[in-house]
Amino acid sequence: MYSLGRYAAVSLFWISAAGCTLIYSAAPPLDLSQAVLIFSDEFNGTSLDTTKWNATSYNYHGLNAYNPAMVSVTGGHLVLQLQHIPWLGQAYSGGQVDTDHLFTPTYGYFEARLQAARGSGLHSSWWLWPDDNVWPPELDIVEIRGMLPSDAYLSHHWFDPDVPLRDGGYSAYNKKVFHGPDFTQGFHVFGMEWSPTAIIWYIDGVERFRSTTHSPSNPFRLQLDLALDSFGGPVDETTILPAIMLVDYVRVYRLDGPPVASLPATTSPGN
Repeated sequence: MYSLGRYAAVSLFWISAAGCTLIYSAAPPLDLSQAVLIFSDEFNGTSLDTTKWNATSYNYHGLNAYNPAMVSVTGGHLVLQLQHIPWLGQAYSGGQVDTDHLFTPTYGYFEARLQAARGSGLHSSWWLWPDDNVWPPELDIVEIRGMLPSDAYLSHHWFDPDVPLRDGGYSAYNKKVFHGPDFTQGFHVFGMEWSPTAIIWYIDGVERFRSTTHSPSNPFRLQLDLALDSFGGPVDETTILPAIMLVDYVRVYRLDGPPVASLPATTSPGN
């Protein structure tokens, strides 16, 4: 069974609204030795396993539509492409897979090893979407903006009637931007532990963020996609197409125990 026990603990730092820096000593990394593997795809075949995944086709709100032709499996990887090919009224085609009506878990540990796409405008995502299509909530295990390839966005969205959105609806969120290596230059492991009391994000086996409020309790589906949109940045000379996002594996575990607990936080004066 896959274990993360070899990684060392780290400290987490961020600035609160009150102007103080919260310093968290992270708990020991997640140990999966007693977990049960309930979903996996190592992408060792020559085509997408349609008993596990759907290659989607719809008009995304960015600059691309999702086109099943942008999804393939080769060389031991899931390959998601972004090309300048018109589809469903959009000028660009992107690749997306999901597990809608195939695998929709509630709680567990979700992990993928992937390499994001580089170039402004490109938006690589590994995330969970509610199976009833009612948003929010939403759990973003990682999003990589092509114009900022060393930043990993880790986000948790939930319904809040006191937080209206410009385009309608209501949503609040917790988010962390982890500044790491260039995530487009090699593979990295992005994981998330989701329980009734906490949502915990890991990058390469080390805890990087946690949210301990408004944990959803409804089924979610898995999604991986490569898009072209304003979140990824403006299309410019660095936007070289075709672009690809590679996924080495996806694994989901059932966890029977409580989430890993952090050590108490200490507070130091902010700048």
